[in-house]
Amino acid sequence: MRILLAYDGSKAAEAALEEIQKRPWPAGSEVLVVTAIEPPMPLAAAGESPIYAPALEKLMTTLREEAHGRARRLVDRLASRSSLKASYAIREGAAKDALLEAIEEWRPDLVIVGSRGTTLLGRVFLGSVALALATHAPCNVEIVKIPAAR
Repeated sequence: MRILLAYDGSKAAEAALEEIQKRPWPAGSEVLVVTAIEPPMPLAAAGESPIYAPALEKLMTTLREEAHGRARRLVDRLASRSSLKASYAIREGAAKDALLEAIEEWRPDLVIVGSRGTTLLGRVFLGSVALALATHAPCNVEIVKIPAAR
């Protein structure tokens, strides 16, 4: 079985990871952890120039390094289960697009993504990655919600 985990470091993504960890999977199942790094848009107020290019590149380098470190730790956690083979991919670009491209290329059997429970207004302005994956991925998509506090 090929499982793609969409991971952004959020509590919802951690819930999705925990869902993978607690289930029995067929021996030899593969998990690909995909993290999207969204480059910050140049910030320009009226009359000001965009972010200075070397500063932007330094920021992107830091984001890449953090993403690689986080992904390596996740792979180690997943690989502790003998039935799972884990790897990761870091993509740059809008999360929805980057994840859909990874799905198209890797062809998983299942995509697991956490849901932050964005409000309707948030989905209108920001969009919902989970919704985009559920409606556009060519495979099954499981959306994991954060357990409610009791």
